[in-house]
Amino acid sequence: MHNMQIVKIGLNSEFLKLEIPSEFSSEGWAQISAEINTNNFHGNISPWIEDADVYNFFNSLEELYKSLKGTASFEPREEQFTFKLEAKSGGHIEVAGAAWSEACYGSKLEFCFLLDQTFLSEPLKRLELLVSQLKANA
Repeated sequence: MHNMQIVKIGLNSEFLKLEIPSEFSSEGWAQISAEINTNNFHGNISPWIEDADVYNFFNSLEELYKSLKGTASFEPREEQFTFKLEAKSGGHIEVAGAAWSEACYGSKLEFCFLLDQTFLSEPLKRLELLVSQLKANA
């Protein structure tokens, strides 16, 4: 069983929670667990992602956190689960995305909620740890 890193973006009422293994296949793929919780909707899916998706998201989130400008996107090739964090005025961060029951077909859950920038430091720490674990296990 691989170690899992839990990355939670949001609050108790509205959040994304990703469980990402610290080891990917030799081809760079892994199946993650994603939980989406918004005011009236709750969903769980288990999409496949590549290690590059984690690296790209971490780098863009780190830049967003430092500058409070632009976006940080999580966009795996299969697009079963995608989202982006976008800096808005007043230190607010908009989290918006979509989750499909299968890779881009079947039922679709679109979501959007706002966060304060202070809620980015914990997921950033988790992603930084995950990136270091992935590089060590590569």
